[in-house]
Formats: sequence, C-alpha cells, structure tokens
Amino acid sequence: MVRWHMAMILGHLSVLPRTIPETKRTLLTLLRDPSPFVRSWAITSLCIIAKRSARHTHSIAHALSGLTSDPSPAVAKRAKTAVRALSGPSTTLPRTWIKGPGLPPQG
Repeated sequence: MVRWHMAMILGHLSVLPRTIPETKRTLLTLLRDPSPFVRSWAITSLCIIAKRSARHTHSIAHALSGLTSDPSPAVAKRAKTAVRALSGPSTTLPRTWIKGPGLPPQG
C-alpha cells in the first residue's frame, strides 16, 4: 500500500522541475512492481510528468508501450490510454487521473 501511494504522489511532486529525473527513474522502476495498483499509478504519474515536461514524453511513452500487454487487464488498459494521451501535445489526460489543481489539462 505504501508503494501504491508513493506512485500516486510522485507525479504530483513533478511540479518541481529539479525532482523530475529522480522521480521518473523511481516511477519507471515501479512499472515492474508485482502489484497492479502500483503499476497503474506509476503509469498515471509518468503521464503527469510527460505532460509537464515535453522532453520526457517520448521516453515515457516508449516505456509505457511495453505495458499495453500487461497480464493485468487494468494495467494494460491504463497503459493503452496513457500512450494515446501522450501521442501529441494537444491530447489530454483522463479527468480521473488528475487529483489536484495546477496539473496538466484534462480531457
């Protein structure tokens, strides 16, 4: 449960640009966590980072594309949604992924 909530919180901390490299590395590691809840929220947080910092979009989308065939149907669906949301600068994240003000635009 701690890893799950950490994955949720880290994306929101990306408002501080200096934290992004370490946060991104941590979240990429969490994509391999045994818990589908952790993997799902790591996907969401990585999307928030990608939408805030365009220079990370390509590498994050590439990492997430590998989860589109995850054994967990929920993770696979979230990964597919994430890859679509990162396909262009005008695409938005699903409203349910954003948990606070001042975050990337939502669809």
